[in-house]
Amino acid sequence: MKYSQITKTKEYKEDRGCCTVVATSVAFDKPFKEIQEYFFTQGRKKNQGFAFESALYKLGKKYNFNIKKYSIAYSEKGLFFYQSNTDKPRYPSYSHNPKFYIKSERSLTVGNWKKYLNPNKTYILGFQGSICHVGAVKNGSVEDWTDGRRYVVSYYYEIEKNKNVSRQTKTFLDNLKDFNY
Repeated sequence: MKYSQITKTKEYKEDRGCCTVVATSVAFDKPFKEIQEYFFTQGRKKNQGFAFESALYKLGKKYNFNIKKYSIAYSEKGLFFYQSNTDKPRYPSYSHNPKFYIKSERSLTVGNWKKYLNPNKTYILGFQGSICHVGAVKNGSVEDWTDGRRYVVSYYYEIEKNKNVSRQTKTFLDNLKDFNY
């Protein structure tokens, strides 16, 4: 769903602090109400924010999406993003493999994300600091009220639909039947 469609729904208008629901609904292209109801089962309360990472990964499995989280860190070369949903601890940052360094700007923001991230992919951007918020990026545009603003991204999720690979596998016995003696 698009952000503009979601904001017109009754469920959205009656729920505040639902940025995780909106971003997930956009990223997975699912109705706001469906994601909202699922997050309620995972502990979210109406009109309140939600630490949704665990629920996001569960929904990713349910809807066949691959999710990678990237967090920001600092080294002597500057700020960089690294894949953070690994078994490595967050610190020290020098032990992480940078996905990219932030070169020309001071930070990755909603306004400059296309300089660093692939516009053909889907993301959920996370902000911490002056606001605690998440917003979705899909089909090359920000689907959120933060579009074009300078809110600093402190982490993001890259979300890709898993490709359905259907393989026909033969069992050992099937292979024996096909064997010419």
